[in-house]
Amino acid sequence: RFRNVTGVQTCALPISAGTIYGMRLGTNSGNTDYGQGTEIGKGVWAAIDALTYQDANQNIILRNAQTALKLTGYYRPEDLEIDPIALDKGITRFCVANTGRTTHAANSQVENAATYGEVICVVDEPAAAAVSGHRPFATRFVAGDPDASHFDNLAFQPKTGALVILEDGSTVSSNGTADVPRGNDIWMALPDGADRDIQSDGLIRILSLKDTDSEPTGWIFDASGTTAYVNLQHRATGLGAVLKITGFKVK
Repeated sequence: RFRNVTGVQTCALPISAGTIYGMRLGTNSGNTDYGQGTEIGKGVWAAIDALTYQDANQNIILRNAQTALKLTGYYRPEDLEIDPIALDKGITRFCVANTGRTTHAANSQVENAATYGEVICVVDEPAAAAVSGHRPFATRFVAGDPDASHFDNLAFQPKTGALVILEDGSTVSSNGTADVPRGNDIWMALPDGADRDIQSDGLIRILSLKDTDSEPTGWIFDASGTTAYVNLQHRATGLGAVLKITGFKVK
């Protein structure tokens, strides 16, 4: 269980039992070459001692643990989803959206930040010598660009391995002379196929919001993978809606 308290990321203590680990990627076998810029590759799970980093309310201050244990950091990570197809094969794989930051909406002719978002995927590999019995292997699955730039929520489609990616960025674009409204997009990243790279084989825009006051904040497929539901929240009114979308094909 995680929550944000006065801008500091915290984690409530485990309800009954368990151990909390943080990911530290290193560029050599001894995991001594880690730090700034090492955001992909293999590493270790570093145990986080609850008593060392907890506050008076027994919340674990994860930022303090990250600093002390040299845990790998990312820019504005948002949602994390476990790959169900990999899990059925006995492989633990999860993907995380690192949102990034942009000042304008997609394909704006004015952009003052251009920290495009990305999706990182991690496979938890068995490692007999590791304290946890496993080691993380992180790779970049989707790299953002001026069109697909501000990633947030994620959802795997059952049976296909396709990953739906929601954006929640700015809704103001610029044509070079004036600002124009631009709604957020929803994308589907194809699985990595039998090619030389280890990234998605294509990023497809499947939905664009015309209502620029709304933001897609959650997506879920039914068990068949052919029907999905998406939540839309409206920034100004505080009201929301749930859309049902049918017709997805599963192969």
